[in-house]
Amino acid sequence: MSLRSKSVCPKCNSDCHPLFKREKTFPDADAAASYYDALLKHVVDGPAFASLIRADAKSTDQKGAVSVKTTLHRCPKCKTQIIEEKVQVHDGSEWKDADKLSRRISIPEGVDLICVFRP
Repeated sequence: MSLRSKSVCPKCNSDCHPLFKREKTFPDADAAASYYDALLKHVVDGPAFASLIRADAKSTDQKGAVSVKTTLHRCPKCKTQIIEEKVQVHDGSEWKDADKLSRRISIPEGVDLICVFRP
């Protein structure tokens, strides 16, 4: 049995390539939740979604801080895009993965988020 750590295209099962990454750090879980919960309440190709993705959020590496790493992946074969979010929580000495909060979102066909993620 092999475990795949790469994002896999739900359409053609190819390995997707990361295009852009965004990282946000929040001082606590409440601040992170306001971003994390709100993000998918918006249409992915709308201005509110883009604003949340582009917004800066930086906090210090302190106990209880939360990091959200968002990566836009694209399939090299069929061009399907996927957003992957990995969440980590700082325990006072290091960052720990919060696997239950990590998620992968398939972007609807015909929607291109490169302009949203491009710096």
